[in-house]
Amino acid sequence: MATHETSSSSLSTELPVSQGNILIVDDDAGIVTALCQTLAGNGYRTRGCASGSEALDALRQADYDVLLCDLMMPQMDGIMLIRAALEIDSNLIGIVLTGQGAIATAVEALRSGAFDYIEKPPRLSVLLPLLSRALQVRRLRNENIQLRQAVAMYELSMTVAFSLDAELILRKVADVALQVSQADEASIVLPTADGKEGIVAAVAGDDREHLVGQTAPFARSVIGWVAQSQAALTLHGAVDDPCFAPVRPRGEIHSALSVPLITGGRLVGVLNLNATRRPRAFTVGDLKAVNILTTIAAPALVTSQLYQQLQHDVTARTQAEAEVRRLNAELEQRVRDRTAQLEAANRELEAFSYSVSHDLRAPLRAIDGFSRILSDYAAHLPEDAQYSLQRLRHNTQRMAQLIDDLLTFSRLSHQPLRKQEVTVREVVHDVLESLQSERNGRSVEYVIGKLPPCQADPVLLRQVYVNLVSNALKFTRPRATARIEIGSQEHEGARVYYVKDNGVGFDMQYADKLFGVFQRLHRLEEYEGTGAGLAIVQRIIQRHGGRIWAEGVVDRGATFLFTLTGRGEEHA
Repeated sequence: MATHETSSSSLSTELPVSQGNILIVDDDAGIVTALCQTLAGNGYRTRGCASGSEALDALRQADYDVLLCDLMMPQMDGIMLIRAALEIDSNLIGIVLTGQGAIATAVEALRSGAFDYIEKPPRLSVLLPLLSRALQVRRLRNENIQLRQAVAMYELSMTVAFSLDAELILRKVADVALQVSQADEASIVLPTADGKEGIVAAVAGDDREHLVGQTAPFARSVIGWVAQSQAALTLHGAVDDPCFAPVRPRGEIHSALSVPLITGGRLVGVLNLNATRRPRAFTVGDLKAVNILTTIAAPALVTSQLYQQLQHDVTARTQAEAEVRRLNAELEQRVRDRTAQLEAANRELEAFSYSVSHDLRAPLRAIDGFSRILSDYAAHLPEDAQYSLQRLRHNTQRMAQLIDDLLTFSRLSHQPLRKQEVTVREVVHDVLESLQSERNGRSVEYVIGKLPPCQADPVLLRQVYVNLVSNALKFTRPRATARIEIGSQEHEGARVYYVKDNGVGFDMQYADKLFGVFQRLHRLEEYEGTGAGLAIVQRIIQRHGGRIWAEGVVDRGATFLFTLTGRGEEHA
């Protein structure tokens, strides 16, 4: 039977309709077709399979929220399929379809890991509420995974903030990479001075320590391609591309992910992840999590390297370095104390946010203060040492901004939403007044259109306009007059608010990447920032029950549109 795939598409001004990804498995083609079409009409994205083996292949290739499978199928029944599916994705929600005479077998399926069962033929009035409950459980499981990843990122941030030991940072990055990606092996390769080879600097996984210190040529290798292109690369199965000639090909690696560590346009190293026992190939979600990790790790590694250079170049600062080590020791003890409190509080996200804001910023200020002290002696340092000191301060400031963005983004999931009637025009004028300093001397023309009041959280709505207007100012070309339009319009009964600029714009083929966490479409050296501003805006809009999207043309500006209608979260 041919595979059925259905989805609902919409124009840029329509509200989203996809509620979840459903994998439907039944050896009866008529049932599969009917369920796919019916659920697609109700806002779900569906795919149909005729057998358990076909379904397992689909699960290895893509993410699905719910597995809806027939209990009685030839070769592989529903119980066997659910057991095998959970080995691939332990958070998958399994629902079995059963006849009236097979209730006992359905109960056995529940013991095997199924979420629930429904009698055939399924009635829509029963199936839709069941799917709604299943997707709610799926979301909770995914949020738990995100929380564990956030804690891992927090622990890494603690390490890089309070240690200038490059070896320690490398080991921690490799360990956290395994955790957030659920890979089986990890390694970090640093380029040699001439850039022709890579040195294995850190590893994680079983029996990997013997690889540390080994070198591999960059020519015709995966890590060499990633280092040269400064782009991530995901490979699945056998690698037949003649561009790559791995020195030691290993058949047990069925999926590999290589991500460059870059800061300020400079390649710091390459992070490699292998899947040997993990049944699923690496996904886009894995890549996003690893990208956040490399964003934290790359500046930390550069900072540690610059610090080591300063140690060799400046002998007169021994006393100051001893004071820094003493402060670091005290701060590390504070971090250990706070970490214990965080674990005792079940690692709740609010406690995590508090510890980041109060314990991570303090040591960064100490490091920045130390660099300021050294700046007083900059005139007595060699030119290369002065440059290294300047880079140290710049990277410390970038890490502080990155932590602030991480904190804001994670806190939005749990911060109470207090809706009330908001005078949008007053909010916008207040935002424009507060952003006077971001003009950087350029001429700015604001065009304020119709901005009717709305029901929203005034604090969060102000953050939306701050981020969108700041984004418009940032991406206006130097010496050009920035023209920013702010207004709203009615579309199909919904009020759509917008912020439009005449900046550098973007290619619409990359529109989906705009709202990803730490996603960037422009080079960092051209436009500063962490890439979290639009992700924060999207999270706020989604919490209000609305939707945000963007339209743009390269060199002709961009427009960001959002709604605040729909069923949002309500908190007292």
